[in-house]
Amino acid sequence: MSHRTRVGTPSGDLQALQREASTDLLKAELALLQPRRVLFLTGAGWATPILANLSAFTLTATGSKLVQMVGSTEESSERRGKIVIAAHPQGKPEAEMVREILSAFEA
Repeated sequence: MSHRTRVGTPSGDLQALQREASTDLLKAELALLQPRRVLFLTGAGWATPILANLSAFTLTATGSKLVQMVGSTEESSERRGKIVIAAHPQGKPEAEMVREILSAFEA
């Protein structure tokens, strides 16, 4: 009997479980750490379903393939920090990606 381990993107059911756990973990980390900057190196497809469950985020699409969305965390309508959602870095032009991420945080 041969057992193969599948490598790559998890199934839809596993993704749903990961999103639920990731959302709970992110909520706890944000409350504890109160970061001024949050960087997702997951791409918008992974980050937005998690962030959709958190009301304290405002996001805007950038139109870029590297830095896909930017936004802020808000608490009582007061901006607390910046959020950058960038593509997964594997195979991306490193220097260009770093420039875009830094620029997004500085804007």
